[in-house]
Amino acid sequence: MRRRVRAPLADKWVVIDRLMTVTILPSGRRGRGFDPTTLSIEPKHGLGTPTFA
Repeated sequence: MRRRVRAPLADKWVVIDRLMTVTILPSGRRGRGFDPTTLSIEPKHGLGTPTFA
């Protein structure tokens, strides 16, 4: 089950900006509507990857 976080939209944007880079790619087609396959989401950090000092 997904749980929604109740936070102002600006706060959510800050978290997204800190953790990942989101790019909307050209779809190659015209028209209305959003195609989620045109999103590129790349992590900014190696979250979950163990680091050893």
